Amino acid sequence: MAISADLIKPFIDALVPLQASRYLAVASLILVLYDWLLTLDDEVELIIPTPWTTVKVLYTIIRILTPVGLIIANYRECPPVCSAQRLILALDLSGYRPPLSPTVSPAWAWIVMIVQITIVASSSYLMLRRLCPLYGNSRRVTIMLNVAFFSTYIVVLVMSIIAATKIASTMVYSTAIGMCSTTNWGDSLIMGSAIFVGPMGFESVVFCLTGWKAFKAVVSRRTVYASPLHQIFFRDGLMHYASVLLVRILNIFIYFAMPPEYYYIGIFLLWATVANSTSRLFINLRAVSRGQDVWARREPPILSKFEMMSRHNRNSSSAGGGIQDIMIKVVTETA
Repeated sequence: MAISADLIKPFIDALVPLQASRYLAVASLILVLYDWLLTLDDEVELIIPTPWTTVKVLYTIIRILTPVGLIIANYRECPPVCSAQRLILALDLSGYRPPLSPTVSPAWAWIVMIVQITIVASSSYLMLRRLCPLYGNSRRVTIMLNVAFFSTYIVVLVMSIIAATKIASTMVYSTAIGMCSTTNWGDSLIMGSAIFVGPMGFESVVFCLTGWKAFKAVVSRRTVYASPLHQIFFRDGLMHYASVLLVRILNIFIYFAMPPEYYYIGIFLLWATVANSTSRLFINLRAVSRGQDVWARREPPILSKFEMMSRHNRNSSSAGGGIQDIMIKVVTETA
């Protein structure tokens, strides 16, 4: 039976952003896991031995919840097992999981909201805790920041719950494209403005206060590099704020200017960006507090092992050891 092009075109148009969101879900998960692998030795040395505090709990939540949420997203985003009849719709969707249960679609709206708010709120509170010592833990500054934080995220939470409730009530699973969809995307604009605009405003305040205090310290000491702590504030703080800001602007643009099929494209990237930048900032601040030079380039562990082997060979055989030392030195300097 022939199917008209007008009937197939809507499915093709929906599958393009669907495929893009699938690729970005995989890429975001890889970024999070790869960054965790790169910083695992620092985490074992600087984070795990420390006592459990509010900061460490929030750090752990970000580290664990982000990959868990992305794994769930990848399972949901991966193509379902499709019959041959569905292949005429557009792309080859032969997949890796059975069709989802109808109850999964409403739950997905809540999963996105919970993971999003938890990760972003934990990151924002870590930024708050980082800023207070810079102002000498001033009671006025601490109260002001805490009031701003809780006011922001109470509004974010209420608006997100309202939007998620309306979206989940109309969200269904489409067997044709293997995705959850809803006819109530208008309410997603409320949730989009809440989960992106609110935190962006709060972190902008935190960033400005951090930059102002660090700038005053630099001017008073008449040197650009007043202390390692200020270096971290400028370097990692600026990188964290700039990277998260760009991804948030991307998500705001998608929510307000793009068709509903594109809504999930930027969310997974935001999770990965917030998790990676916050974790690295926290690790570097811990390193500075212990007097370590975070600006120094660290040799990869495998090169350190080769260096130990070369030293052993040098002691046992001066001729062979000398050649190996030269080779190891060249590899280390060019890595």
